[in-house]
Parts: sequence; C-alpha cells; structure tokens
Amino acid sequence: MKTPVQLSMIPAHPALAHGYRRLQSPRHEADLNAPSLRHWNNFLVLPENCLAVRAVRALCRAVEQGKRPRANPLVLHGWPGTGKSRLLSALAAQLARAAHGLSMQTVASGELLRAAEDELANTHSCDIVALEDVQHLNDRFATLIGDWMDQRTARGQATIVTANAGPARLTHLPRRFTSRLAGGLVIQLQPLSVASRREVAIVVWYGA
Repeated sequence: MKTPVQLSMIPAHPALAHGYRRLQSPRHEADLNAPSLRHWNNFLVLPENCLAVRAVRALCRAVEQGKRPRANPLVLHGWPGTGKSRLLSALAAQLARAAHGLSMQTVASGELLRAAEDELANTHSCDIVALEDVQHLNDRFATLIGDWMDQRTARGQATIVTANAGPARLTHLPRRFTSRLAGGLVIQLQPLSVASRREVAIVVWYGA
C-alpha cells in the first residue's frame, strides 16, 4: 500500500499561513496522492518534493487564470539533485500547452553576472520568470535583482527563485534581498530517501 504524503513544511512568513493551509488541506492531500498525480509533466512526485509541486501547480493555475500569485516570489531551495530544475521544466511544459499564449523564461544567475541588464530586459513581458541559483549573486546584482522582482510584483507577474539554501542562510547577500525572498513562499526540497531513490531508479529503467 502506498504511504500517503505527509506535510511538515511551514511558510517562511506568517502572512502566508492561509495559503499554506490551503496547500496542506485534505482535498489537496487527496489530489496529490491520486494515481493521476504520481507524475506531473514527467516530474515524479515524491514525499520530499510534494509541497513544492503543489506550490508550483498553484502558481501555474493562477497565471493561467490571469490572477496575481498569492505569494511572490516562490522560493525553492535544496541541495543539487533534489529536483528544482526538473520541476521548473515541468512547469514550462505545462505552460506550453496553455491556450492563452503564456510565456516563461529561466535565467541562470551566472548569466546575469555577465549581462544583467540585457537578460532582465528580455524578461519584461514574461508571465513567469525563474531565476536559478541566486546563491551565486554578489551584492551589486542581488540589489539589482531585488528591484527587478519588486517591479514584476507590482505588475502582477510571477517570479520563481531557486537556491541551494533558504534565505536565512544566504548570509553573504544583502539583508534587503534575502528579506524580499523570505517575504514570498519559501519551500525546501528535501534530499531523496532510499525509498524515493529506488522509485526514481525504477522509473528511469522501466518507465513505470
């Protein structure tokens, strides 16, 4: 018998408690444990990433419905290999099938260090922008990105940020920037357990 997904994460900001309770409601738990949601756009839903999947799907629905995201930015953090980039790919695949001509762009922090203003200018009209690996930013670019996120939020555009650690542990970055991240919805993708790694291996080898 499949073990039901249990949630233990809490939002980083008290104002997000209502949205978090919706993510962990019995109806959402039942939806996620349904067989049809074992995969989402070829992303394997596991106990270690289930809350991140819910948050990304909720953001996707808001954008598809033309609504402002309840939490902005959405911050996904975890060690390499926990599935952050693959989850963003699943989101891009979902948006590609949308009937409203929605757009998403993923930008690596390393690219911003080379041509920040050009990269940010190219994202002006994107419905969702995902900024990956912000732990690589320096003070100057973190300040620039913080202002850019504020502008996107004011326009009602969604921003997703990924990092290898939560905002409180990004101590080398300006406090104003990490506070801006903490003001969104912060979710950790946990390292995979032995059982989850086994399930991933089965999917890779047998396509289950």
